Amino acid sequence: MIKNGCCPRFPPNCTGGNLLTESKIRSTVISIMKKKLVFGGLLLLLVCMLGICEGQSKEQEDNSNKQGVKSEMLKNEGEKVALGQVSAKEKGKTISKKTVQSNKVDKIKLEKTEEEKKVEKEVLKWVRRIERKCIGDDTNPIGWLMGGELHKLREIGKPAIPTLIEVFCDKDRKWMLRYFIGNEVLVSFAEKMKDTRFIEVLKVLEDRTDQETTRMIAAIILGVSEDRRGTKPLIELYKKEKNVSVRRHIVMGLWALKDERAIELFVEILNTPNEELKARSSAVFGLAYIARHNILERERVVDILLYELKLMQEGKKSSDVRTSLVEAIGQTNSPSAVEPLIDELRKGNMWAAEALGNIGKDVKDDRIIEALIEGLKHEDELMKMVIAKTLGEMGDKRAVEPLEKTLEEVKKGNKDIIANALKKLTGKEYKY
Repeated sequence: MIKNGCCPRFPPNCTGGNLLTESKIRSTVISIMKKKLVFGGLLLLLVCMLGICEGQSKEQEDNSNKQGVKSEMLKNEGEKVALGQVSAKEKGKTISKKTVQSNKVDKIKLEKTEEEKKVEKEVLKWVRRIERKCIGDDTNPIGWLMGGELHKLREIGKPAIPTLIEVFCDKDRKWMLRYFIGNEVLVSFAEKMKDTRFIEVLKVLEDRTDQETTRMIAAIILGVSEDRRGTKPLIELYKKEKNVSVRRHIVMGLWALKDERAIELFVEILNTPNEELKARSSAVFGLAYIARHNILERERVVDILLYELKLMQEGKKSSDVRTSLVEAIGQTNSPSAVEPLIDELRKGNMWAAEALGNIGKDVKDDRIIEALIEGLKHEDELMKMVIAKTLGEMGDKRAVEPLEKTLEEVKKGNKDIIANALKKLTGKEYKY
C-alpha cells in the first residue's frame, strides 16, 4: 500500500533515494489494471461459456431422470391399484409398505395363541362359577362356598395370571369376586407374578373411587409380586392416601417388596405417634424384612430398630409397638441383636425368647441357650411355655435336663407343650 506519495521501501518522511512521484505511481497502477481487466474479461467469458454448456448437459440429464422416476412411479401405482392397496378415502394416495407391515405386526401381537385361548377359557369358566356363589355382605364374604373353584384356579398357575388380573381390575365385576380372585388366588402366586400386568394393578390402587377392599388387595398384590417398580409409586401413594386401611396395606405391600428405598418412610411412620398402630407395626416388620434380605443394609436397619427399643426401655417413647419391635429384631438374624434381646428377656418380655430362638437358628452363640435356660426359672408359666417351645425348636440337647425339671413344676394343663419340646430334643414320649 502506498502512503504519503512514497515508495513502501522508504519511510514517509524520507528525503533521499529514488523516489516515485504520486502521478507516476497512479499511471503505472492504472496501466497494470487495464491489462488485468482485459485478461480477466477473456477468462470470465471462457468460464461462462463452459458453465452454460455444462448446465445444458445437466438439465438434459435431470429431465431424463425425472421421466424415468415418473414412469417407475406410474408402474408402481398401477401394481398397487391392481393389488387393492389404493384407498378412495385417501384420494389416490397409497399406504406405504412400512405401514402395512406395522399393522400386520400389531395384529399378530394382539392375537392370542391357541394355548392362551384355552387357558383363558378354562379360567373364565371357574370365574363364572365363583361369581354365581358370591353371596354375603361387605363384612362377611362367604369364602368356603367356593373353595374348590379357587383351588382349580391356583392349580392352573402362572398362565392364569393375565386373565385373573383382567377380572380383578374390572370395576364392573362384583366386588366380592374381585376380592376372592385377588386375596385368595393372585396373592398366593407371589413370585410368579413378577413383571406381570403391573400397571393395571397399580391403577386399581390409585383409583380412589374403587372399592376399599379391592384397593387394599391391590397394594398387597403389588408387594408380593416382588416387582420393585412398585416401590416409588407405593411410597408416593402412601403420602397422599387418606384411607387408614389402604395406608396400612400400602405399608404391607412395601414390606413385601424388601426394597431399601422404603427405609426412610418406615422410620418416618415409626416416629409418628398419631399414625395407626397397625401401620406402625407393619413399618417395624418392613424394616426387619429389609434387614433380613439385604445384607448391605442389615446393620444400618438393626441399629435403627435397637435404638427404638432402647428408647422404649428407657421410657422415652411409647411402648405400643414394643412386642412387634422385639419380634422384628429377632427376624433380622443379626448377632448384634443378641445382647439387647437377652436384656429384654430378663425384663420379662416372653417374645424376646422367640426372637432369640430365631437368631439362634443361624447364629451359634452360647449366650442365647444359656439365657433361655435361665428364663425357665421365671414365675410366669406362660413365659416358661414360650421358652420351652423355643428350646425344642433350637435342638440344643443342653436344654433337656432343665426342661424335664420344668415339666414337673408346671400345671397339668401346660405340661403338653413342655413334653412336646422334650420329644423334639430326645425323640421320647414323656408321660405326665
